[in-house]
Amino acid sequence: MINVNDKPYDWLQGMNIYNLFKILGYKLEKPAVLVTINETVIRRSEWEGFYIPENAEITVLNLLRGG
Repeated sequence: MINVNDKPYDWLQGMNIYNLFKILGYKLEKPAVLVTINETVIRRSEWEGFYIPENAEITVLNLLRGG
């Protein structure tokens, strides 16, 4: 189990951040978001190779863009 923005989700071994985006229903492969896992910011360059640990506390913040 993992918690994303205080909501529980099933955890899968080998789950990376791209897998998480699919579960959350994101359409873009690299959405404009800030991701923290257990209070550590995960940089975009680390998303593919960062494997989410079981019982992780995850925050996904959508970043506003515009002009």
